[in-house]
Amino acid sequence: MTLPDASNHAWAQTYAKATRDHPLPTESDGGAPIQFSYGTAGFRTRAEILHSTCFRAGALAAARSLAHGGQTTGIVITASHNPARDNGVKLVEPNGGTMPMALESVAEALANASEADAEAQIAALGEAARMVDASAAAAARASDRKPRVFVARDTRASGRALADAALAGIRAMGVEAVDRGVATTPQLHYYVLATNTGAPDAEADYYARLAAGYAALTEKDEDDMTETENDTDNFPPLVIDCADGVGGDKLAGLSEAVESYGLRFDLRNRGNAADSSLNDGVGSDFVQKARTPPMRGGFESLEPGTRCVSVDGDADRLIYFETPRSPGEPIALVDGDQIAVLIADFLGEMVREAEPYLTDVRVGVVQTAYANGASTKFLTERLGEPPACVPTGVKHLHHKAEEMDIGVYFESNGHGTALFSPAASKAIEEATVEALTQRAMPQVKALLALTHAQRCINPAVGDAMSGILLVEAILRVRKIKGSIANLYYTDLSSRQTKVVVRDRTTIKTVDAERTCEKPPGLQEAIEKILDDEGREKVRGRAFVRPSGTEDCVRVYVEATDEATVGRVTDAIVEKVRDLCA
Repeated sequence: MTLPDASNHAWAQTYAKATRDHPLPTESDGGAPIQFSYGTAGFRTRAEILHSTCFRAGALAAARSLAHGGQTTGIVITASHNPARDNGVKLVEPNGGTMPMALESVAEALANASEADAEAQIAALGEAARMVDASAAAAARASDRKPRVFVARDTRASGRALADAALAGIRAMGVEAVDRGVATTPQLHYYVLATNTGAPDAEADYYARLAAGYAALTEKDEDDMTETENDTDNFPPLVIDCADGVGGDKLAGLSEAVESYGLRFDLRNRGNAADSSLNDGVGSDFVQKARTPPMRGGFESLEPGTRCVSVDGDADRLIYFETPRSPGEPIALVDGDQIAVLIADFLGEMVREAEPYLTDVRVGVVQTAYANGASTKFLTERLGEPPACVPTGVKHLHHKAEEMDIGVYFESNGHGTALFSPAASKAIEEATVEALTQRAMPQVKALLALTHAQRCINPAVGDAMSGILLVEAILRVRKIKGSIANLYYTDLSSRQTKVVVRDRTTIKTVDAERTCEKPPGLQEAIEKILDDEGREKVRGRAFVRPSGTEDCVRVYVEATDEATVGRVTDAIVEKVRDLCA
């Protein structure tokens, strides 16, 4: 396997010629080239300025395929929950995960290099093609695989042209480019993982895997079923807000796969109506922040207390909510914190019920500083240890969860999943065989539930569709048909506030962004404000962190009541303005 570098003249000349057809955009006054930064999950900005970035991202994904001995990598053209005018690009590694954080600076250097400076672009691509560990490098040298990149896009009007730019970048590297068409972000992650592990990677195979896991997890023993429990119409259809995005079409495909198992979807805001508008007054981001039902889709006419789900524009987030029970009341929100608790509690219960055949397997949870303190307290008491806390960004949560036997993570915005380590999966398989041999049927039932849960989960990345199936399966196994809001705890009151500052980098944080190290005096001021309110009595907590995407800082405050939250927020915002002016 030949890796691209500046000495590969044939490759370098081909790429140098192609990159000139994708010049960097300039500011509206025709001045300096626009600079791009790699955010939480890739590049994201106005669609009309992304052509050069998508071309170069295609080349970068090709370099990563070369680095891994020809294993397939991927690109998704999407801006997730952003408005329809935006777009973006996410890169997928051969294991179905996100691009390593160590490569983010390389990606930025590539995206921002002048089109006339082909040497700098080739140098960045060469670095990307070499940045693997020793074992992967050895495997790459010995591999005879043909390098390949999958490209998918969401339903935005700009997606076709940007996908074409990415495909051109891949081909400029001499690598096979495969257009996977319209797909959700998690689907493309799954396709990449599946093809590299020898599993079927067609869209129908994706649906079949998740549906089979759901069916097996919810299957009842015939001897234990009553006539009512055997009625597949026992649960009403689940009302789903598809954000007028790609989830509308793809959830319809999943619906067909699971309907025969008693799970029915009522899909709304599918993007096919005259007034459809992606992520505009609809979708999980809107519902979570506005605390109201979607503005379209007829949610106001649903029965009070109807359980609903909202996904985001590329279907990698999900938020449950229940319609207001009386006029003027807000929705009952079931955010990512509560979803994580539901999943972790179920998996933890199955692990405990599998004893003594399953030992040394623990369920852990990963949170960020934004997780509501009530969820942290509940999990600490239920699991016997506090959740791990990492900096904001799903890439941090996913990597931490990979270190656990069974790791559950969800950001409050609904982005998350559950991961089973290879060692945990093997232990579950071996324990099942032993329990069957001993005819220990209660333990067998718990072990099979853990096995089936794995099939119900997209193993590559957080996925709204697989998340819906897992939550609905748990509710059916536990026979929970009523409200699931505040099922385990009641959220503390909280507020997030954005404070615009001249330079957000004046604020430096430590301890997973929960403590301000700079500027001097800010953390001490926060502590005093909380102490003055009676921190322990009001369960007060607050932190300040710089935004990862805007020139502002974000202030988070929580306490037992809204009045305290308001006073603390106002005091901290004033102090931030004083110290960061």
